[in-house]
Amino acid sequence: MRRGWGARALQPLKAGTFLIEYVGEVIDSKELAHRMEAARATAQHSYYIMELTPGLYVDARFKGNLSRLLNSSCQPNCETQKWFDTATGEPRIALFTKRDVQVGEVRAAAVAAAVARCALRR
Repeated sequence: MRRGWGARALQPLKAGTFLIEYVGEVIDSKELAHRMEAARATAQHSYYIMELTPGLYVDARFKGNLSRLLNSSCQPNCETQKWFDTATGEPRIALFTKRDVQVGEVRAAAVAAAVARCALRR
């Protein structure tokens, strides 16, 4: 199975290690629907969107960082955690290791699309 670019651990990582903040454009549900329709119309198969709060999403396609390269997985070794910045009150998303990760291991998180695919495979 092709997995995209991916991101591999360059050093051993303990469970609970902060990896990176997931950043990008914050868009609403209306803009998300518009972008998804445009993606379907042009046969785009790669999405870099995570839900930030109900009705708000982070689209890392054009203004993201390396966090968008983490793959999705049915057996993830990373997880997303949301919190509110105490200085600004803004919601944020970050990726943390879920378990110890070895050198060279692909870092992968369970995102909604992957969870749905995994459930269908069972």
